[in-house]
Parts: sequence; C-alpha cells; structure tokens
Amino acid sequence: AERMRALGARNVVVIPNGIDTSLFEPSGPIPTRGEREAMGIPGPYLVYAGTASEWQGADIFVLALAQVRREHPSAQILYIGQGSDWEKIASAASALPLGPDGSPAVVMHDLMAPEDAARWQRGAAACLVSLRPGQGYDFAYPTKVLAALACGTPVVYAGVGPVIQDLADHDLGWAASYTQEDVARAMTRALEAAAELEAASPEDGAAAARAGRLHDWVRKNRSLAATGESVARRLRTVVRG
Repeated sequence: AERMRALGARNVVVIPNGIDTSLFEPSGPIPTRGEREAMGIPGPYLVYAGTASEWQGADIFVLALAQVRREHPSAQILYIGQGSDWEKIASAASALPLGPDGSPAVVMHDLMAPEDAARWQRGAAACLVSLRPGQGYDFAYPTKVLAALACGTPVVYAGVGPVIQDLADHDLGWAASYTQEDVARAMTRALEAAAELEAASPEDGAAAARAGRLHDWVRKNRSLAATGESVARRLRTVVRG
C-alpha cells in the first residue's frame, strides 16, 4: 500500500487475507490412534503446517523443544510442509534424544492435502507459527495462524507483527519473542492447557467451547467470506462515489 501511494495512487485500502472456514473447521475428524502410532506420534504434539523458509525461522521450535521436554518428555512436534529451511530443521531435530517410549522428538512429513493437514491441526495441543524478525516481513500476517484457529486449535506464535495483538486481545493462543527461552515457555503453556482440557470431564464441554470460540473469531473476522464482503463494500463505495 505504501508503494502504491508513492507511485501516485489516490485511494488505497488494505483488506487482510482470509481462510476457508468450511474446510478448516473444528468439527471434522482428527487422526486415529492407529494413524498417530503409524506417524510416530503417540503422545501430545504441536504441529507446524506450511512453508518453512529462512524468513519464517521455524527451526526455533525444535531448539525450544529441547527445553520443553525437560518438563514434558513425551512432547513432540509434527512438521508438515516444505521449504528452504527443511533440511536445517531436520538437522536440528536429529540432535534431540528419543522420548521415554522411544518416539522421535520431531516428525517431518511432506505437504499434505489441506483436508488432511486440517485433521492433524485439530488433534494438536497447539499450532506453531513463526516470523523471524528483521527479514523484511515484520508486517506479515501468516495464513497459518488463521488455518489453525479456524480448526479450533490455539496458536503458539514466535516473532513480530500484527498477529501478537490479536492473540492478546482475543485470547487466541500464546505469543513469544523470537528466543528459545520465550518460545519454550509458550509451548509449555500450550501443552499444559491442552492437558487440562483433556483431563476435564467430557460433559464439561470446555474443549468444544474453546474450539468453537476460536473458529467463530476467524469466521467473523478473517474468513474468505468476511474478506470478500469487505472487498465488496469497498467496491460499492467506489462505484457509488
């Protein structure tokens, strides 16, 4: 928008991106016990779904996991995707010891169909999203955040940008500065919050209530429908003007 104004555009409006809340939603299936065991993820896990490039710096979560597993030795991270940092993440993961049950600390999987990625996001304690500061993308709002929340799963966000304010204002997850220590604390909080929900009585409905609240926030504010309606309102104003 700043560049367009500099080039002489007179009326510039920024409308944020949205997500398909009919595909990414909380009521769909989650991975079965057999699927989780086949993937090598028997216990609680966090998931990073999407591109992992140098400007995202998603290896921060592997580095933080070493600290997290001091309190939660069975905790794991599932990476789904690809990117220029994929090998860097794999190398960092290889340095972590196996869990008490012999499972790896980190499992890495190639890109999945969106509906399959959504299943793993629904079953996670939290979804991981990062934005390495100072790479020229400090303004960005990663769509990974919206996909996770639309699935009813809170976000652990490492980095900078407008995501932090939304997480704080609407209780959508945990924001951390881009340091191993701060990210480890946020990941630990997410795992403990998930454990509390799992331990609660099913009749309590707390897990379903949280998932519904997260999804509703995306649907009302950052869904494809909400984005489209925003565009339409702006265009009607221009046409009528």
